[in-house]
Amino acid sequence: MNGDIEELVLSGKLFNPPSRSSSPTRSRSPSPSPVQWPTDDAGYDYDSDAERRRALEARIASQQQNDSIGMGPGRTGVKGVIRDRAEAASLARSKRARR
Repeated sequence: MNGDIEELVLSGKLFNPPSRSSSPTRSRSPSPSPVQWPTDDAGYDYDSDAERRRALEARIASQQQNDSIGMGPGRTGVKGVIRDRAEAASLARSKRARR
């Protein structure tokens, strides 16, 4: 039996049986020539991705607080929590000193 399967695989008849299916063959598309994708220099000035990126960056910038804590690198784990707490305490002290 394994020899039969191997022969079918090697000959290509396993997935493509020798007899055609009863469905009709596909007709050619009525368009006279295939349509080409526009090139990058086709003169399109608008880029929706760039516009979306600018809008998102503007929203993030407007929502960010000036006194954010824990934004530096290496702020994970126990040491990061201790560092963030120390930074918050220092910021609170400096705010109280200004008032």
